[in-house]
Formats: sequence, structure tokens, C-alpha cells
Amino acid sequence: MTKAEETTLKRFETRLRQLILSYKQLQDEHLQLLLEMEEKDKSIKERDEEIKQLGDDFARLKLAQMVKISNEDLDAAKARVDNMVRKVDKCLHLLGV
Repeated sequence: MTKAEETTLKRFETRLRQLILSYKQLQDEHLQLLLEMEEKDKSIKERDEEIKQLGDDFARLKLAQMVKISNEDLDAAKARVDNMVRKVDKCLHLLGV
């Protein structure tokens, strides 16, 4: 083998080693990115579940508030009817009926 061939072979070997090293680094980076992606997916699923739960809680609170308002209105209406009945009874008593 000539000296030029030996030099070319050494360069080839060096570049091949660099290529292999780069490949291994890229593999490691790829694995790291896959792990990060799995963590992000897990986090997204947890957030989605939390959002769904909060939406359900909001719907229940809204319904409870509507029922509360309805009960308050009902109590006020009952109080007004009771008051009117007392006034009618008082008027009937005054009339002597």
C-alpha cells in the first residue's frame, strides 16, 4: 500500500469513527426526546382530565345555583302569600264575617 493510500484509509477510518460517534449521540438525543415527549403526553392527559373534572364541577355548581335561586324565589313567594292571607283574614275579621 502506498503512503497516499494509507493516508486516505486513515482519513476514512477517522471520518467513519466520527460518523459512528455522531450516530450514537443522535440516538441518545432521540431517546431523550422520546422520553420528554412521553412526559409531555402524560402531562397533557392529566390536564385534560383536570379540565373535564373542572367542567363537570362547574356544571354542578351552576345547577346548584339555579336550584338555590329557585328555592329563594319560592320562599319569598310563600312569604308574600302568607302575608296576603293574614291581611285577608284581618279584613274578614274587621268585617265580622
